Amino acid sequence: MMGLRKLSPGGHEYLTNTVACADRSRELAPGELLSDYYLSRGYPAGQWFGAGAEHLGLSGAVTPAQMNALFGEGRHPNADAIEAKMIADGATGAEALKATRLGRRFPQYSALDHLRSQVSQAYKDHNRQLGQLIGAPISAATRAEIRRDVQLQAYRTAHDGTAPAGDKELNGWLAEQKRNLKSAVSGYEAVFSYDKTLSIAWAMAPPAERKRIVDMARQAALDTVSYMERNIAYTRRGNMGEAQVDVNGITAAMFEHWDSRAADPHLHFHVLISSKVQRSDDGAWTALDGRTMFAATVAASEYFDNRLRDLFREQGASWVQRGAEGVDMKCPVWQLEAVPVELVKLFSQRHRQFEAARARRIVEFRAKHGREPTPKDIFAIDRAAQYDNRPGKQPPKTLPEHLKAWREHALTLVPAKVLDTLADRVFLGGRAEPDAFDIAKLAQVTREVVSNNYAHFSWWNLAAEAHRQTAHLTVPVDKREQLVDDVVDTILAQPDTLALVGPTAVNEPASLRRRDGESVFVERHSTRYTTSATLAAEGDLVAWARRGGGHRLRADSVEKALAGHGLNAGQAEMVRQFARSGRRLQLALAPAGAGKTSAMKVLATAWRRTGHRVYAFGPSARAAQELGGSIGAKPHTLHQLTTALRFGFARRAFPIEAGDLVIVDEAAMAGTHTLHKVVKYALINGADVRLIGDDAQLAAVEAGGAIRLIAHDVGAVRFREIVRFRGDDRGAQAAASLQIRAANPKGLEYYFESGRVSDGSLETMRDAARSRWQADLDAGVQSLLIVPTNEDTVALNVDARERRLARGAVDRGREVELHDATTAGVGTGSSPGTTSGCCRCSAGATSSKTATSGP
Repeated sequence: MMGLRKLSPGGHEYLTNTVACADRSRELAPGELLSDYYLSRGYPAGQWFGAGAEHLGLSGAVTPAQMNALFGEGRHPNADAIEAKMIADGATGAEALKATRLGRRFPQYSALDHLRSQVSQAYKDHNRQLGQLIGAPISAATRAEIRRDVQLQAYRTAHDGTAPAGDKELNGWLAEQKRNLKSAVSGYEAVFSYDKTLSIAWAMAPPAERKRIVDMARQAALDTVSYMERNIAYTRRGNMGEAQVDVNGITAAMFEHWDSRAADPHLHFHVLISSKVQRSDDGAWTALDGRTMFAATVAASEYFDNRLRDLFREQGASWVQRGAEGVDMKCPVWQLEAVPVELVKLFSQRHRQFEAARARRIVEFRAKHGREPTPKDIFAIDRAAQYDNRPGKQPPKTLPEHLKAWREHALTLVPAKVLDTLADRVFLGGRAEPDAFDIAKLAQVTREVVSNNYAHFSWWNLAAEAHRQTAHLTVPVDKREQLVDDVVDTILAQPDTLALVGPTAVNEPASLRRRDGESVFVERHSTRYTTSATLAAEGDLVAWARRGGGHRLRADSVEKALAGHGLNAGQAEMVRQFARSGRRLQLALAPAGAGKTSAMKVLATAWRRTGHRVYAFGPSARAAQELGGSIGAKPHTLHQLTTALRFGFARRAFPIEAGDLVIVDEAAMAGTHTLHKVVKYALINGADVRLIGDDAQLAAVEAGGAIRLIAHDVGAVRFREIVRFRGDDRGAQAAASLQIRAANPKGLEYYFESGRVSDGSLETMRDAARSRWQADLDAGVQSLLIVPTNEDTVALNVDARERRLARGAVDRGREVELHDATTAGVGTGSSPGTTSGCCRCSAGATSSKTATSGP
């Protein structure tokens, strides 16, 4: 896969956290330059690439001076040499600087930006004092000493000449500067990572086969960057940047890395793409248009994945879909068939062990020193954690050392014969004949998936899904791009695929069109599309919300149900509206914590007293369970009903009748097509439907937006008094939550000022959250630990399990492997319940990760 992120001039945010490739989590120190990271690891030197690089006369290895000039200062990569020659020939420093500048200089927004420039200049001054070329290499220790001196001087300048009392005060000031940093964009980092089976095959292969594998892996990355250069790289012109115009290629530097921070085999490439591009029409140096870069990222990633598979298939390799980490079939991934699943599990397990050891060491460091570890400390912790609990072992540094260590580890599971023949077996199948395919069928399934996930979509969304839907096909390497284009063109040509743009009043002349034929006033492939089926579903929901003739409760019955329940005015009004309006479909919107579910309990009680049933639905199991538990009804997800409809047993599973009430909680998170099917089924059978939710919270994972459309066209019952909070500060909490709901950052001030926000490294925060969660459980208090990612979920569950094993609370003899490659055992207590977002699987399916619990 390919990940993309912005790159700031000084690299202050560069590689600060792990990206999809699981590369080293190595944060640059303030003032440290990009070359300080890349050129001190023993990896091969980077290589220049791209038409822009050719135009600048760049080829071969990337040097520190070139990197710092282009990505740090926005100047010609050979600026130092050009500047020195011009000055030697009699030019002034200002003239030399102007001659090497590629367009405008990068803006400097903070003290850290100035610090980066000062460090760069200090390196040059150091070399001048020694009579060396200004771009001459400097040892890592000397560079660190120079950076430290510049940091101290910057602190003194900012504090009227006062020096910091110690490292803690200096580091605190640098951290504050970083928090306030607004960064210019000096480029984009594309990270190309490969499935674990490819890295294992490469690591175990003899030299010739290892070169064969890495050459194809590198070629796939280069081909993808070339695809981006042809289809995604543009710049802007005009006072407001309203025109998107062609450029003369991109300037990129590619770096090859071969291990993860756990020192496991992990072949991947970093490609740094400069933001400096040359306009084709006038030759001016301007900035790369980031809008299209990010809009096309997923499509480019899918292009890369298919390119890689096609290159390997041409050499006789076979790919197969397996569960992620060798286990998780919820999110299958494409892997080399010849690589045993056992090897994948082996290295995945070691990676988890490393992460646990690393996290423990970071927490111990914080406890011992009273501060978070510096980047230098983190690097030492990483290397120590690689061989935690393995005394006498030293982490490998060179590739041969890595290869030896990887083979030794693999031999603990499989015999040498398996490893010796692995590379041969990868390519044993021989070159397969191209598959036959039906463009119309591929287009049909591609559009169905995209329209179910997006209410409106772009060319890039269609291309990405077309790549997924054709991933299983054997196609010549040079034909895949045309196949995807044909699928997308077929979809856009269908009469029920509708462009959400008005007709063009005037056709632009050729001078106002890009090479692709589009108007310069239209961003590349930015047109949004929808389908007539989506519009029809939205139209039906709006029409049903206007329809009357539904079941109406008597006013005295409603008031009797309301009596004694202590609902506030907003809650009571919602109950009256829902019970007395007679609408077949009605919507209520309110913030989280406003007591919507409590009001539904009263409504359900009143409705049942008329002799009819009440059904509880939700877009997720948790939403359905919370509603069902509150109103005393069996919970159902919306997809349970749509599945029953698809397989023909809906009447048996859901015997809804006239006069019944269907309540859908968290309706704003329901997909339009799914919601349409459920509401239609309920209305056809004579029931009324009530939708409740919050249109300012999470949107639907599937194609959504229908709830806001109903609210806009028909209206909704609304109330906003928050009743969730307790304690003396409940009013302040409620006000803050409403501000955050409205995207007002002032709402965060309350939480900071009341000491409710803690900071620290990811590992420190995980440990603190886990400790407080455990304290709640020990005190008999129900507690929900919420984390942002599935990776955090796994880490916390592994940590909780290890602690329970140490206490003897889990029976090691009765265990089962779970879908995320963790282990569950028989015991008492529970592990953290966590909620995360949704992830797109390699196969193209979308899955929602909610409320998972560990062993």
